[in-house]
This record gives sequence, structure tokens and C-alpha cells, in this order.
Amino acid sequence: MSLQINNIRLSINEDITSLREIATKKLRVGESDIKNLRIVKESVDARRKGKIDFVYSILVDLYKNEDRIVKKLADHDVRLIVPQPEQPIY
Repeated sequence: MSLQINNIRLSINEDITSLREIATKKLRVGESDIKNLRIVKESVDARRKGKIDFVYSILVDLYKNEDRIVKKLADHDVRLIVPQPEQPIY
């Protein structure tokens, strides 16, 4: 299982490596609790003049129990992703 975190904003001046720090704060876990982090979607928000942001959706794998963390947070930007079994191709 993985946790998907949506709507993470970084300004164009921020380093992409800060995604890990933002994820730990959002999930209220330690850095050592994150097993894997990968970007699912990256987009640009340039609607406001002079303020351009990158907006990310990421998947986070934890060493801890993910479903308990999601229930504890009650955040609409964080959801549990359960892998679906592959369907046979006919």
C-alpha cells in the first residue's frame, strides 16, 4: 500500500528535494519512516502574475502502518492507494 499526497506546492526557487521534508510534515512521521517517495504528477500553476508554483502529487511508501496514518490525519489531500490485482489480458 502507498499513500498519495496531492497539491504539494513548491515555488520555482525551491529545490525538489524538499518534497521529502514536506511529506514528513504532512504525514506527521519521521524522515526514517519513509521507505520510498516518487512523483506521480508535476504541473505548473502560473495563474497569479509574479507567483509561479510547481504542484506535485506524490506516492509515499512507509515502514509504518499507512491506513492508521490516513485515518488519524483526516486530510483530503492524503489518501491510501491499495494496489489492484492485475486483470488477465484476453
